Amino acid sequence: MNLRRLAAVAALSLAASAALAEDAPKEIKWKKIILTDKFYSEGANAADFDKDGNVDIVYGPYWWAGPDFKTRHEIFKPTGKGPEGSWKPDNEYSRDAFFAFIYDFNGDGYPDYLVYGFPGEAARVYLNPGKDAILKDMWQQRNDDLVFFKSASGQCE
Repeated sequence: MNLRRLAAVAALSLAASAALAEDAPKEIKWKKIILTDKFYSEGANAADFDKDGNVDIVYGPYWWAGPDFKTRHEIFKPTGKGPEGSWKPDNEYSRDAFFAFIYDFNGDGYPDYLVYGFPGEAARVYLNPGKDAILKDMWQQRNDDLVFFKSASGQCE
């Protein structure tokens, strides 16, 4: 009796594996896109900042509009000592953009940008100005929203 159950389970497992294998993609294709040759941040993130249906990328002080990621928009002025405000990738850390997080802090439906500086440096929230102003690089820095977010989430006192 146990042998029949084992055989039935094995047959069902084989059938399920075969069915799943038919739906699995045969080949995964990747395309490498270089946003910049400058070092601005240790972290990056993705969201549809301009609500055009395409994923955009945020990296340090800039965001790039998808889907081709060729158009760069400034969120804040970069503060590095290198070319275009960048940092030296071999011996410097980005002081103003260590980590990048996305969240709709003000509830307007547009993803905002939370950037943590190097440990010990400031964290800042940049509010997405929305469809009409986003392409004009009019992001607003709001440190008080970060405090509110922490308090409302119950993660900090």
